[in-house]
Amino acid sequence: MWAIIGGSGFEKFEDVEVIEEYQLKTPFGEPSSGLKKIKIEGVECLFLSRHGAHHEKLPSEVNYAANIFALKKLGAKQILSVSAVGSLVKECKPGDMVMPNQYIDRTKSVRKHTFCGDGVVGHTSLAHPTCSYWSGEVQKIENELDFQIHFNKTYVCIEGPYFSTQAESISYGKMGADIIGM
Repeated sequence: MWAIIGGSGFEKFEDVEVIEEYQLKTPFGEPSSGLKKIKIEGVECLFLSRHGAHHEKLPSEVNYAANIFALKKLGAKQILSVSAVGSLVKECKPGDMVMPNQYIDRTKSVRKHTFCGDGVVGHTSLAHPTCSYWSGEVQKIENELDFQIHFNKTYVCIEGPYFSTQAESISYGKMGADIIGM
């Protein structure tokens, strides 16, 4: 089953039908919000509001481990994460869609960032952190869409809730980042 992690209110879009709601606790604590089984154009999937049902969680308060654990527990095999971002390059304009294939993680100062620790040791390669299959599927239909899509871009994720300074944004651009988010 698919899972979508999105912003508050995603499940209220016109073509989204809420089928069932779940409240789960995990070994990592509570997820950001109650999870929902939804239907979009006849396809059932899970939905989780990243920042809580009423957008009450700061980016650094989002319990990613609990979110992923809960989605997996409910049967998620693949996750699509949707979010608004800022552009660091002129070619990625407001209203465009960007499918990054690389990430720069600048969030490791406030919260735990791994499922490992406390006696669990694991090493995971993140050399290719996104699914190239689905990028390829989107590339096949991009001509049918009425907005620009950019592929093979780099997303820098900063520790919110602050926005980067102008000097930081320039620095991230020089590091090779194309888009920025929290």
